[in-house]
Amino acid sequence: MTDHSPVTSVDHIDFRAAFPFGSLLRAIGSALRPARLGIAILTLAFLVGGGRIWDGLTTSGADATAATEQMGPFAMMMTHLEMQGNTVAHAALTLDAAGVVQGVIAMGWGTPAALWAGGYFWFMLIYGCWVAMVMALGGGILCRLEAVEVSQPGPASVSDAVHMVSRHWWSFTVGLLVPFIVAGMLGALLLLFGLLLLNIPVLNIIGGLLYGLALLAGLGMTLLVLGGLVSWPLFLPSLVVENCDASDAMSRSFSYVVHRPLRWILYVATAAVGLALGLLLISTIMRFTVDITAGVTSTWTFNDAHLAAKTMQSNGDLGDISWWSSATGWCMAFWATLTTWVVAGWSLAYVMGVSTRSYLLLRQAVDEQDPKEIWWPGLLRGTLSPAPPNADD
Repeated sequence: MTDHSPVTSVDHIDFRAAFPFGSLLRAIGSALRPARLGIAILTLAFLVGGGRIWDGLTTSGADATAATEQMGPFAMMMTHLEMQGNTVAHAALTLDAAGVVQGVIAMGWGTPAALWAGGYFWFMLIYGCWVAMVMALGGGILCRLEAVEVSQPGPASVSDAVHMVSRHWWSFTVGLLVPFIVAGMLGALLLLFGLLLLNIPVLNIIGGLLYGLALLAGLGMTLLVLGGLVSWPLFLPSLVVENCDASDAMSRSFSYVVHRPLRWILYVATAAVGLALGLLLISTIMRFTVDITAGVTSTWTFNDAHLAAKTMQSNGDLGDISWWSSATGWCMAFWATLTTWVVAGWSLAYVMGVSTRSYLLLRQAVDEQDPKEIWWPGLLRGTLSPAPPNADD
């Protein structure tokens, strides 16, 4: 008698459960929602406005020639980020994983390193605080909207997200700054150690004996820097999803990456591909929108308004164009420029959304916690336990 092994048949595969990282690409669509685009554009306007004000104030005293030949720290930073962002997008489209990693490292580590080498310490300090305050509010609202969308079937309420984040805005700001504050304090201790214990005769012997303590401080700075580079996209989502304090957010973000490093790399790669594809789609649509609109409206326009608009967009010389054509062209160039802000706003909204989804998936993989379980008003801060009556959340 011949034994037959049992036949196994598969009737259905839950691809969403089998390949959860595919849900990260849903952030491409959610970032296109008008409310999120508006919040992202407003956030970027505050970030860019603060940087340009700094450059304007620091270069206003220089002569005109020097001001035109030398960029301010913000302009230099934006040029560097734009170049590295294009590198990451191209590497993602060509499936060059090493290029994506190198570009991200150049953006995360190379940018502050270049500013430090240029002597822009005060810009890094003051503008860094400004970025933390703006991102804690604008970026926090975008992350909260994405988390709520994942946790419930209906649409996320913008007013509820704004209320939640604005109420805890200052704690989120401090949370974003804590890693840099701690790293700065350790750096200051190392500077004082070298100044006091490695310069003065006899004392430098004591400094040599205690150099092991300096290495411990250096190890702390290294872990903070490396941990921040690896897990920084998860830090703000952790604050918004859990409503925890800074130390808890740091430990959660870093531990999730350490426990699931390959999964985190897969999420980052998927997010980078989504960013590249989304940028290609959105920028192409906006480019065609501007070109088609200009092409059709210029057919029966018998003045130099379109020429003035193109000249202004390229920072060219208007020459002898009439003032009314120049004024019309300025207005047209203003509206055309807003399309680039739409692309940039979508990019920010997508990054916040995909970071939030990545955090929820990593939390599920490590802690086996359902992504739908997030902090809501009425719960104890940093937990899912009900708050006692009359308790301030």
